[in-house]
Amino acid sequence: MNLLHGARALAILAMAVTISGWAAADGWLSAKKHDGIAYFLYDAPPSIERYELSTDTWLNSIALADTPTAFEPADGGLFIAYGDTVMRRNLDGSDESLLFDAGAAIQHLAVDGDLVFVQSGPRRVTTVDADSGTELDSLQLSTNIGDLAAAPGLRRLFLHGSSSASRLVYIQYTEAGLLSAPVQWPHTTQELRVNTPLALSPDESLLFDQTGSAFDTATLSFVGSLGNTITALDGFDDGFAVLRNQFLSLYGPDLLIRGSLLLPNPAHAMFVDGNNALVFSRGDGTAAGITVASADLADFPTLELEFFEDTPTLDLSFLRDGIVDENGLAYISIGGSGDIFRLFDTHTQQFVANFRVPVGAYMTRPDIEARRIYTATQEGAVLYLDLDDITQQFPLFNVPYTIIDFIAIDDFIFANTMLGFQNPAFRTYDLEGNPLDARSSNNIISQYHIWEPGRRRVYHLREIFLTADLMYTEVGEDGAIGATVGSGAPADGATFPIRVSPDGERILLGSGRIHAADGLGIVGNLPNPIVDALWLNGVLFTLANVDDSAQVQRWSGEDFDPDGSLDLGDVPLGMTDNGENLVVATRNEEGYKFTIVSPELVIVPPPIPLNPADINGDGVVNALDVQLVINAALGIEIEFDADANGDGQVNAVDVQLVINAALGLGD
Repeated sequence: MNLLHGARALAILAMAVTISGWAAADGWLSAKKHDGIAYFLYDAPPSIERYELSTDTWLNSIALADTPTAFEPADGGLFIAYGDTVMRRNLDGSDESLLFDAGAAIQHLAVDGDLVFVQSGPRRVTTVDADSGTELDSLQLSTNIGDLAAAPGLRRLFLHGSSSASRLVYIQYTEAGLLSAPVQWPHTTQELRVNTPLALSPDESLLFDQTGSAFDTATLSFVGSLGNTITALDGFDDGFAVLRNQFLSLYGPDLLIRGSLLLPNPAHAMFVDGNNALVFSRGDGTAAGITVASADLADFPTLELEFFEDTPTLDLSFLRDGIVDENGLAYISIGGSGDIFRLFDTHTQQFVANFRVPVGAYMTRPDIEARRIYTATQEGAVLYLDLDDITQQFPLFNVPYTIIDFIAIDDFIFANTMLGFQNPAFRTYDLEGNPLDARSSNNIISQYHIWEPGRRRVYHLREIFLTADLMYTEVGEDGAIGATVGSGAPADGATFPIRVSPDGERILLGSGRIHAADGLGIVGNLPNPIVDALWLNGVLFTLANVDDSAQVQRWSGEDFDPDGSLDLGDVPLGMTDNGENLVVATRNEEGYKFTIVSPELVIVPPPIPLNPADINGDGVVNALDVQLVINAALGIEIEFDADANGDGQVNAVDVQLVINAALGLGD
């Protein structure tokens, strides 16, 4: 079958076989690749399943005599841990023999040529000769070990602890297997998720953990991220393939995303072989019915935008966000996933185009001064659209956290993040992804933030039942995160949206409550809740839902006295402006629509298209226009465009068109 993703397809090879699962699924312990074969360790029933990647072929299953706890395929064979012991088999599963008895439960194995590293106890690492089983050296650590990875080229073991205070650790070893004292890296679990696999890049220059954090194996420094919550990772000649549940993404050597593909099912393992990435899904949750999907990395979706016409399946009922540039062109994010944008000309009141962004825009934040629309995914990728080059998404950076919301401030990004579902924090990054500052948000989880530059405040809500509150967090010019201050006002009035007056003195909430910037005290209330609000030429306009109908309201004076309203008759969605008029988004049975409303609360009708035969633009086609087009056709310079048929030339054809129009003869 074929899985269509835009204009591209992913070939699915459906195979009903008995194979093991991967780390996150019940019964699946781990999956590893060696010499073009994927090995799956399974504990119920105990077995190892093998898949030859280049031929898309399942090999004979290897039955195990006992329940395994760890394994490692290597040139020297299959090394399998059962409880306290390590057994060795040939790679085809034959001739099992005892290699080593650790005397304690074994959690992890790693292999470098003739050396087998056994982690047991749970704090001991032992080096064993892969042929004789002789113990070569042993080392007791001060903390439990969460995972183990060997870098033969560097002769280093990398590991991290399984406690809440764990740090990355490396152990240097010699060719003879002697172990040096462990060296701790200066990185805490703020960059690590405890008990997650460690993976090395093919050239051993980078070490990854399951949060997507990347560390330089030579300098021990944190160098970036592939985003958060990685299911599986494998390197190829020009970067990394990353599996996240139902998405397969490609990243370049710079760790920036290059494209993403939606898989037909959630997957639990992924391996790269040549130009193909193969992903393995458990299907119905049993040992049978497993599917394998193959994606061609040479023909993988890129970050180019996909433009398309309206289709019957286009969701026009959900408007997420929108901005209007200085030319009056509105960029509107629509649809539940936020991956579709619509372009709407607010002057001509015409839809211009639709386009889909290849990496979903779960959140969009505009920066008109920079002529950018920043987009972010929950998986931690931050990208942008260049309003001067609407051809593709441009990647900025990734963070190893879940991004709850973010905004662009000056030359950096402010984000409200979580590590998994814990530890909410405010973080700032420069536009290359370098961390500037981080501070716990004290469990403040807000889905929307708004920047007020005068006082350098980020306004947000504490969205906790009974303790909801309007708050702000100070941000310095260098990205330093300052104090967070709350209003202490009654919780029932702390509702979205948040709108700040142009002078920064007043903050208006969705409940209609008005706060002063100084002290955040309540200084007033509008008589009704609002859906949206903006200030145009110093005047406050709000959009409200009055009796299930959109109503545009105008308010005057410092006390915001009612000063007129206009009923539009549809469900209100949101409001912006194009510098001259209000642009109001509403929804009816046919989908959403835009209405242009003047500051005088009058609906602005679409402009009447100009007649191309009306050369002087006076509204009528007559002898004056005929004379002008004749002059232009004769090469006599005129101050108007006389190209009536728009072919780039002024000649007898244009003269005849204008004469016909003047005589009322049509085309």
